[in-house]
Amino acid sequence: MGVEVVQVSGRVQREYVDGAIRAVKGGAGGELAEGWIASAAEALRDQGAQVVIAACTEIPLVSRAAARVLPLVDSTEALVDATLSRLSGPEPEDFVPGDGDGRLSSSARTNLAGCEGPNLRR
Repeated sequence: MGVEVVQVSGRVQREYVDGAIRAVKGGAGGELAEGWIASAAEALRDQGAQVVIAACTEIPLVSRAAARVLPLVDSTEALVDATLSRLSGPEPEDFVPGDGDGRLSSSARTNLAGCEGPNLRR
């Protein structure tokens, strides 16, 4: 595919990304967190990145300014798109829908039968 992954430095992660995530989790978000994520996007651009992936649930909430620095992929939106695509596609013959007991079902694409946990259903 020819993709090279670029990550922010440990300093940028600690000073900007982690701070923005903490702000969002604490209910603050806002302009300060937006600026921190934009600064992280600038650091990625300076390293040669052409696109940034907002790869957690908090960052997309404060990524408008970062999207003006580099094109931005919202990983939550991408997951929703993939889920809707999978749900609207043909079902594999051996798909067994979940019965609501919190256990995973087995499907042709994912064989996790026997795994348990809250909110784990396929």
